[in-house]
Amino acid sequence: MKKIYFLLLFSMPILCAANGIKISNMNTTYNNANNTAILNFDLGWENSWRSNQSGNWDAAWVFFKYKDGTDWQHLDLTGNNITLPAGYTATVPSDHKGVFIYRSSAGTGNVNLTGCQVGVTPQFGSFDIKGFALEMVYIPQDSFYVGDGGGNYAYHFTTNTPAKITSSTISLLKGISSNGNNNVYDDYLPANASYSPASGFPTGYNAFYIMKYELSQSGFRDFLNCLTYYQQAALTASVTGAVGTAAFSNNYRSYIEIATPGISASKTPATYGCDANGNNTFDEGNDGEWVACGYLMWERTAAYLDWVGLRPFTELEFEKACRGPVVPKTYQYVWGNTSLLSDTLLFAYKNSDSESVTNTINGGMANFYNPNQNFSAASAGPVRNGIFATATSNRNASGATYYGVMEMGGNLTEHCVYTRGSEGYSFTAEHGDGSLSFSGYSNVNLWPEGNPNIVNSWNSMGITNRGGCFSYYPAAMDLSIRISDYSTDRTNPEILGCRGARTAE
Repeated sequence: MKKIYFLLLFSMPILCAANGIKISNMNTTYNNANNTAILNFDLGWENSWRSNQSGNWDAAWVFFKYKDGTDWQHLDLTGNNITLPAGYTATVPSDHKGVFIYRSSAGTGNVNLTGCQVGVTPQFGSFDIKGFALEMVYIPQDSFYVGDGGGNYAYHFTTNTPAKITSSTISLLKGISSNGNNNVYDDYLPANASYSPASGFPTGYNAFYIMKYELSQSGFRDFLNCLTYYQQAALTASVTGAVGTAAFSNNYRSYIEIATPGISASKTPATYGCDANGNNTFDEGNDGEWVACGYLMWERTAAYLDWVGLRPFTELEFEKACRGPVVPKTYQYVWGNTSLLSDTLLFAYKNSDSESVTNTINGGMANFYNPNQNFSAASAGPVRNGIFATATSNRNASGATYYGVMEMGGNLTEHCVYTRGSEGYSFTAEHGDGSLSFSGYSNVNLWPEGNPNIVNSWNSMGITNRGGCFSYYPAAMDLSIRISDYSTDRTNPEILGCRGARTAE
């Protein structure tokens, strides 16, 4: 690997997240006269859009890490010296943890940007640098509804009437008479309870970004490969196992394994890779890198979101990202209606970046428990991110939400901050700072968490599941249903995925 003074030229492309997003051709420019450092790179992803009709777009969240001795550290941006090809623009948030790159006008299609430049904070020395990118979706500021008026455990205004949120401030009630918007009855609350979430709690009204896809196995693999020995030990099942030892499990399409064992005596971390075909040759074209990553209990998800500079999203933001501003339909799914596939799914190119469904399906598309599907019990699990979407597919055929977020229904379940008490509504939407505790856990103030020193204490109050998964019946995909108090059901960790958000600035 070639190194230069102050910043490193990283010559290998990094593939992160899903559906083909990648950074390549990274190099650095340093100006000694004015002490500025610029990272140069190419960036590409598939199925991009900007819509004037819905007022939203997709974007790449791009961030960088540099290796300080043996540890990888977050590399902040300066917000200056940004150059992009015509037709694209960038936003660097106030904490400088990364940059959003997106279309500056309406359009669709694949993105292939060359000659991108961003200013980064100069570091004295010679370092390795890695670039990472995640596909995100911008959810605009707007009023929206929560609850659909049917069933228990739902949000509503009055009985069988959805609540409308028109402000960044709301009141959460149960059994208390009130009038007007933003007073939300929550059937999870104790009788006669009334709560006002903390200032800054994301009610969903304000604009935010959310990951377009659930985190892929390649994305979590790349994260693990930047951690210390102690951090890997906290977040995996094995650091020192033999080559081929599972990072989490060998079941339910979980393909991350040890490629190079860690060394306990010297506290040398392991290197992990994906190996769906089991030949101990890692990260080949059919090794499942693009399959959504399960087994991400809350402590693993929280650590990842902290490390990449994102945050969890709330149950309210979940419903907005799915439904948009549209008046709810009772028992609708995230793609906007109650239509559901009943046919057998036929899969091709399994475990590759082209894993796809080859037959024509009638009904809304999702990966849920369906006896007609042709996955055997031994191979059932999450599928490739974006598997149902094409350049011409509509919401029904792709299973997309109103704003174009993928797999919010089925595949893997979504971690959300809940509103049933102080563990959830004390959340203030603070973003991750790019670093973890020495022991490998998220250390963001006022995120829902447990005590990592107590076994199973990460069955965290403040977090719940939404959206169903590959092993749940379709009722769990109802957009407004709320069926559990905690997300980290350790008897079924295979259903737990990772998706994060960031407040828009």
